[in-house]
Amino acid sequence: MSIVHEQVAVATPRDFTWALIEEVAKRHGLTAGHIVSRCRERRIVVARYEAIIAVHRARPTMSSPQLGRLFNRDHSTVLYALGRTKRRNAVLFPKEITHEQPISDPQAPSPA
Repeated sequence: MSIVHEQVAVATPRDFTWALIEEVAKRHGLTAGHIVSRCRERRIVVARYEAIIAVHRARPTMSSPQLGRLFNRDHSTVLYALGRTKRRNAVLFPKEITHEQPISDPQAPSPA
């Protein structure tokens, strides 16, 4: 399965931001209107949080109030979405793997 990103002519940072929101919405079978709507349906909230994270990563200079205005949300909702991702990643990846730590091979026989 391959993912092909459409080439979108982006003239301004705002256009770029909306293109990101539309891409996330499309991936979830939604529209950008759904993402910025007041709807609290779970599938829309999940897509909205993903879009908030995508925009934050692409435009890290945007403040949480600016992101909130973009998504028709309070800045605290934006902070919650970003913090939720950090907490989720902390559970999925509890330790950072460094080059000093050996990576165990699940196929290797255990020392007896």
